[in-house]
Amino acid sequence: MKQRVEQWVGVKVDDDDLVVDGGPARFALRISLRILVFADIANVIAHLALDAAGLLPYPLGPAVIVGLVITTIIAGPVSFVVIFLVGEAIRKLAINRNEFERLSATDDLSGLMNRRAFFNRLEVEKSNGALLLIDIDHFKKINDAFGHQAGDDVICGVSNVLLQAFGQASGKVARIGGEEFAVALGGLDGLEGARVADEVRRTICASQMPKRGGAVSVSISVGVADITTGRSVEEIYKACDGALYIAKASGRNTVTHERARSGLRKSLSAGGTMTTSERLLAAVRY
Repeated sequence: MKQRVEQWVGVKVDDDDLVVDGGPARFALRISLRILVFADIANVIAHLALDAAGLLPYPLGPAVIVGLVITTIIAGPVSFVVIFLVGEAIRKLAINRNEFERLSATDDLSGLMNRRAFFNRLEVEKSNGALLLIDIDHFKKINDAFGHQAGDDVICGVSNVLLQAFGQASGKVARIGGEEFAVALGGLDGLEGARVADEVRRTICASQMPKRGGAVSVSISVGVADITTGRSVEEIYKACDGALYIAKASGRNTVTHERARSGLRKSLSAGGTMTTSERLLAAVRY
């Protein structure tokens, strides 16, 4: 019995109808009407049983009517009040739970999804698309030159640009640590995602990020990897992180697709007269 009650409460907590305004009242009315119908049916059955046994001291018809009236007057309001209070309690529980889930999935500074929530959702909702890993270039210099508050302001400014660019239904944006962000794009392959990422890179590079006391210019480096149903999230992340590493190693302020890694290996193994740095740049620029 206890387990069934817990299951019922769990189902009702997930019921969006209870969270909206007026939800508990509608919930109480619906349940109390069912209780009233059940009570009236039980009342009629009880009167019929008593009459059949010769134990009813009044005529059956008037007795049934009086019983129904009394049941309706008592059972209806009492059950409505009790169920309404239960509904309000469940509503508050649902709101608190939803708020807890939102806070546990949100980065405090930027307001974006946090690392744990992002990769959990990517694991569950993974479909063909592109993963972007974005890193603010020379972020330590910003902190050293202007202070950590300025660094926080820059993180918030970049977050806003990313939300404007990717925060629609087709994208999910997260701050996954420090000055690093992640974006999951559905419906785009990696190269298409790289082109979109490069547009955002250009926007950020041409903008002045507001900070207390002024503004500062920043740039970003982006690694891109393909999200496919046949790859694990760990494999996708590793490939994307490798692409980001190449982007930063090649001079920053650039976008690199994971396929550049295989191009880099081929160019390095080919030898020739180019320096390692030159071969690196030739592999990652597109």
